[in-house]
Amino acid sequence: MKIESRRFQKAQRQQEVAPKSPAATGGPKEFLRKELDGFEPARGARPMRYETTPSLPPPPVANFELIGLKKDSKNKEAVEKLQHRLVELGHLKESDVGTYWGTFGGYTEAALKAFQASQNLPQTGVVNAATAMALADPRPSIDSNLQGIAAQHQQALGRPVGEAVRGEDGSITQQFDHGSITLSAEGDVNVKGARGLDVTYEAGTTLESWAASGVYVNQMDGDPNSRNSNCGFASAHMALGALGLPIPTPTGTEGTGIYKEVMELRLLGGGGTSDGNFGLANQVIDALNAAGASAARVENTWGADKAAGVEIMKQAFLDRSSDEAFVVAGNPSLGWDDKTNYNDAHFVAVVGYNPEKDVFIVMDPYVNFDPPGPIEVKPEDLANYMKDGNANASEIIQVKRPE
Repeated sequence: MKIESRRFQKAQRQQEVAPKSPAATGGPKEFLRKELDGFEPARGARPMRYETTPSLPPPPVANFELIGLKKDSKNKEAVEKLQHRLVELGHLKESDVGTYWGTFGGYTEAALKAFQASQNLPQTGVVNAATAMALADPRPSIDSNLQGIAAQHQQALGRPVGEAVRGEDGSITQQFDHGSITLSAEGDVNVKGARGLDVTYEAGTTLESWAASGVYVNQMDGDPNSRNSNCGFASAHMALGALGLPIPTPTGTEGTGIYKEVMELRLLGGGGTSDGNFGLANQVIDALNAAGASAARVENTWGADKAAGVEIMKQAFLDRSSDEAFVVAGNPSLGWDDKTNYNDAHFVAVVGYNPEKDVFIVMDPYVNFDPPGPIEVKPEDLANYMKDGNANASEIIQVKRPE
């Protein structure tokens, strides 16, 4: 004789009438809830608990309705939202608005420019995407003594990340996304970038800053024969300089100056003592690592889409959380034939990217103009440079400061 408990009988009846598919009941969670509804756990059993994963508060979301607002804008509802936000942030007085809520006039424009200045954004008086994001997530205001200095280095420094700190010596220091400003009591200005170097050198975005940096070298400088195949090691030399890493001290190589330093890198990379031998990518990598950098091949884009390799470099320069440069192989006549007389396998150093102009800062150690120096190269031209056709073409070597 089979004896069944009331609890078992109740559960069996529920099973007979319950739907058999989670899909029929609005999903697995609802199905499970209905399946267990009325079920009585045995004595001593631990109660079942529904636990949910705690969630972080969502990040501030920009009010994209505000984008495009400027003086005399007709969207009264959006303008009024902007005005209330500027009042909340202390840049606009209600008395200045008076009865003109929803009207974008002179007071509102001035308040918006003041807010942009406090966040180290261009003072346009127009709400663009960056301003809308800043309105949603404002940073501490820039110290009034530092605003003019910060404005000169907007792109390099980014927005403020903390309140200005006044030192016992009377100095004022404020930190930014990518560096800091210190103003001494005597009025001396010290602007540092993310690596702690002078920001005009470190910004890495303009041709002028890199031309003045002293990083560029010509592979023929100091060569007693004015003829060599040292482009890979000369590019390694420039990558080290771009990262502020020391150049190895030359040993007994003949020649002078830059040539001796480049030949030392050749020796460190296992490229031998003959400057007529074209340096290979693995030798350039070994030279960089021996010199104290952290270098590795990003990927071999042989036969692949060169634009993908260019995009990797662009994103690396836009991400300021680390410092890096690239040594890239290709053929300069396919990328910047107006600046070179060379039509064969070659190496160059790519040291920066200017997002405003959408150009890379390239240091080609064998350009045809005088005085030689860095050049601006469009992304599509850099992709054309990385052609297939020889053992080194399309190699991208990523160079970083050591951890």
